[in-house]
Amino acid sequence: MYPMLPWRSDSAKVRRGAGRERPVPGREQTDTMAVFKSSVAVHDAANRSIGAGMAYVHLRLAADADQRATGTVSLRRWEPADDVPASLQLEDGRRLSIEVSREVLSDCSRNHILRFQAQWPPAEAPGSPSAAAPTT
Repeated sequence: MYPMLPWRSDSAKVRRGAGRERPVPGREQTDTMAVFKSSVAVHDAANRSIGAGMAYVHLRLAADADQRATGTVSLRRWEPADDVPASLQLEDGRRLSIEVSREVLSDCSRNHILRFQAQWPPAEAPGSPSAAAPTT
């Protein structure tokens, strides 16, 4: 399958109220989230490669479920043209269309960081067995 990293949020043990978060005494809620990690090439709307790095996609549902996902890309290479990033080419060949919500320069790594939203799962790579049309 694809590389998935289990993740448990300790911040899940909170109660929201009056704009502050406090631990809930005696009650523990365990929310889990899968994180899909992949090397990626970043492409613009004209399908030009404008960057490369490591992507982390946060999945609240199963990896094979249709869902709205969020994620980040830490870019080792960033050469944006006039257009905004439009998709990620995953190392397994699939393509994930993205909507970038934020771009920042990391103070510690000096990498550009893209924060994005996407519709999961990504499109299958052309020519892959699961992307092929059924034969009759």
